[in-house]
Amino acid sequence: MKIGRNAPCPCGSGKKYKQCCLRKERIAQQKVADASSAGAVEKALEWLNRYHRHAVKRWVDEVWFGDLSGEEYEAIQDIEAGMQQMLETNMFEYLLADGRLRHGGKKQFVMDMVLGVGGALMTSKQQQYLQQLRDRPLRLYEIREVRAGDGVLLHDLRHEGVDDVWVRERSGSRHARQWSVWAARIMDCGDHLELSGAIYDIPRQSLNDLMAMLDRMSKDKFIEHKDEMSALAIAGHWMKLLAAPVSIPNMVDAATGESLTFITDHYRVNDWAALAARLAAEADVEGDEQDGWNRLQAIKHDMMRSLVAINISERK
Repeated sequence: MKIGRNAPCPCGSGKKYKQCCLRKERIAQQKVADASSAGAVEKALEWLNRYHRHAVKRWVDEVWFGDLSGEEYEAIQDIEAGMQQMLETNMFEYLLADGRLRHGGKKQFVMDMVLGVGGALMTSKQQQYLQQLRDRPLRLYEIREVRAGDGVLLHDLRHEGVDDVWVRERSGSRHARQWSVWAARIMDCGDHLELSGAIYDIPRQSLNDLMAMLDRMSKDKFIEHKDEMSALAIAGHWMKLLAAPVSIPNMVDAATGESLTFITDHYRVNDWAALAARLAAEADVEGDEQDGWNRLQAIKHDMMRSLVAINISERK
């Protein structure tokens, strides 16, 4: 039953509910809210929409979509709803983490505006989350392992010597595939790592071009704010792929440059134990009876590619 504010407190103290347990409940709720970073991005975007709506719209048109042709822009507007939602998620996260708006006669980083004097009202945990979002660059990762509904093991493709990291990603891991490439930000949540929310799925056939462009940018001494510009280059590359008509790519071997031919065969297995034992004896084969097997080969940029894959289908 709903208790009236002026009703006797059900704890039996003899005080009114509003002067007793209601006050304690609100204090407890506020403590929980103060200890959580939830809602930080939503608060920041709401503040931007309220006080800098026109500047944000100008940024979307001139910066975010600025490198697209008219045809590409029209194609982006017609993508299916799920991809449209991902596009908005990626766009607004980039705006907060790396974007700059023209304000007061000069360009300012959006995060400085949100967290500065007169910015959005935040709890300390929400401020810490946004500060971390600003400090975590968008990077390219190869998925080395997937546990659907749990997380993914990520390998940094552009920074040698960095250990692979296990990242909690319950939603995205249900659709992730081993050896796929994501651009993402990894957030430290105390007892675990997780992705910030924005994910750019980069097709393997376009990866070399993107890597080459990022390498050139990293060596260009005239480019300021390299993390910001690299993230924008990744986003632009991803959007152009979204806008491009679907076509069968000309696949080439990353090590030799020769064209690849894909062949699929179907087999019935009579002795699973013998097959598993034989494949386990091969040093360059990874996998198991549940998830299938891959024969792997190391290629440049410390990446791996699958030479042969055995995928498990219905057993008969």
